[in-house]
Amino acid sequence: MDRWKCIRQGSEYHDRIVEVTVSGDPAHLKVELTENVAPPTRGMKATLDAGYDDGALVIKTITAQPEGERLGTLLVHLGAQIAVTSRNVTQIRVDLAAMEPGAVGLYRRIGLRPDSVELNRITELPPWKDKGIDERFSQAVWQEKLMDSLLWDLGDGRTALPRALADGCASDGGPSAREQEAVANIRNATQIPGLQEWVDPSNSTAFTVERFAWAYKAAIMTAPLAGSIGEALERSRQAVASAWEKVG
Repeated sequence: MDRWKCIRQGSEYHDRIVEVTVSGDPAHLKVELTENVAPPTRGMKATLDAGYDDGALVIKTITAQPEGERLGTLLVHLGAQIAVTSRNVTQIRVDLAAMEPGAVGLYRRIGLRPDSVELNRITELPPWKDKGIDERFSQAVWQEKLMDSLLWDLGDGRTALPRALADGCASDGGPSAREQEAVANIRNATQIPGLQEWVDPSNSTAFTVERFAWAYKAAIMTAPLAGSIGEALERSRQAVASAWEKVG
């Protein structure tokens, strides 16, 4: 059984170790990371459930606690290694069900992108089409990590974007801190050179924020996210190198 030690500087989990368990069958793969600690100490735990489909490793679900320790990246790295060595796998994909807020940065980090055909299909419909959003715009917006807080505000529909756009106006308690952060982040993102071409100065800031938000929503609604498993393996290796070290 492989064991990995946390080496991320500044982490409260520094020098603590997780053990790797791999299981599955010809159609499925499950990779688990667990830390054997006694209560009340909180142990690390992460699980990747994936399947194989037409030369691709398909991530079905991925969970990691605590967040921010790159446990998810380590999971994907290990899963990609297994898929490459044991199967004729060239691609990696993500089911829409695995688009959890904490995983979005991971998918971007390993080079996954929305599917162009699916994005075209989505953006041919209102309200995307009405706002002049297309596949190329949504792909550009997907690349910016400042958009990720919108997964809570617009992407999963839990809160209304118009309320976030109020940005402090009187309401029941005012916009939440997360909503305000989402608006601030997206306004900052509109200043990024790669996205500035999509900003029309004749329109209001609120319109720009909303348009970018809908482009991001199109990206996260796309199934599947996909990329080269070779690139995912190399990029996850680089990301893991500063946070985890194999010890056995």
